[in-house]
Amino acid sequence: MEWCILDAIGPFFRGLERTRINWSKIPFEQLAVCGPEARAQWDRIAADLTCLVTRARQAGFNAVTLDDVAHLAPHPYHGPGLNRDLAVYRAEFGRLFQIISGLGMAVFLTSDAIPCSAGVLAATGGRRAALDEWFRAILLDVLDAFPEVRGIILRIGESDGTDVRDALRSRLHLRNSGQRIVLHRGIRPAETVFPQGPDPAAAARLLGLPVHQPRAWQNPQTFRR
Repeated sequence: MEWCILDAIGPFFRGLERTRINWSKIPFEQLAVCGPEARAQWDRIAADLTCLVTRARQAGFNAVTLDDVAHLAPHPYHGPGLNRDLAVYRAEFGRLFQIISGLGMAVFLTSDAIPCSAGVLAATGGRRAALDEWFRAILLDVLDAFPEVRGIILRIGESDGTDVRDALRSRLHLRNSGQRIVLHRGIRPAETVFPQGPDPAAAARLLGLPVHQPRAWQNPQTFRR
């Protein structure tokens, strides 16, 4: 299938009061996670996203992408405070994924390679192999948790600027093609996803081999369905 994908993060910016706005990613640090304010905010986002996805489908899009993997994956490295926030995002995004799928659109998630918290850097010591392992773990966790998500779109070769105040900040992790290959080939072996024998092209996409651009990993739960 040929994907026509819309970056659908616009609804997350309503009410954001800043002189300068970074439109490239959802401002998670500005999202409420508790109290009546949070419920009203997430209901508004759901309503706005419903309108956006409906119009996108009418315009010819067949998929949307949202930010991002790391904010939907609580992990012991982060500590209880950050994990409480991530658990809220995970629950609310699960609802949004169901809305998008119910409107007949596919869902993708975008992720920088790679976002880290202070806890992740402390636990891994900043070692490349340990960071690769952590990133693979959260990718698989999110794909397993959300069968609506068709795959992950990776942004490679950039890091967050000084304007980003989020507890999860992207760092420049992949600096050459060799490092990219090591990370890609370590993500879910094809034989565990396709126990009856993989389709070669699909397996290659899963492993991040050069089949097409943009590069995306397909969610194995999608293939099972």
